[in-house]
Amino acid sequence: NRAAYPAFGDITNRLTSFQMTHADGNITTFLQVDSVYSESTGKGEATVFILKDKHYPVTVRLHYLPVKGSDIIEMWATVTNNGKKDVTIRRIDSGFLPIRRGDAWVTHLHGAWTAERQMVKIP
Repeated sequence: NRAAYPAFGDITNRLTSFQMTHADGNITTFLQVDSVYSESTGKGEATVFILKDKHYPVTVRLHYLPVKGSDIIEMWATVTNNGKKDVTIRRIDSGFLPIRRGDAWVTHLHGAWTAERQMVKIP
């Protein structure tokens, strides 16, 4: 069992893709799948997973859009704060790939300073 989008505070995940400070100062977020739906975009059919926090009025939508004619999947996340007070997002990744090392090779462009356009291929 691997989280599709691990949030900071869940002790079962070493790696995290999302971290926020809630209005009361708590930095723990527990996201659970609430629902799943498909939506048409100009590029094709996207699958959207709606994750809700167990204790706070926060919703995270994970979007997955396969690019036609390729082996590329576009991924992005949107966060909605349904509370009345402000929250602070400390980290938000566009996606997370919960695969075991060695099961696949991943090619990506990372965002490290001065190396934004360097392609990296890792097992």
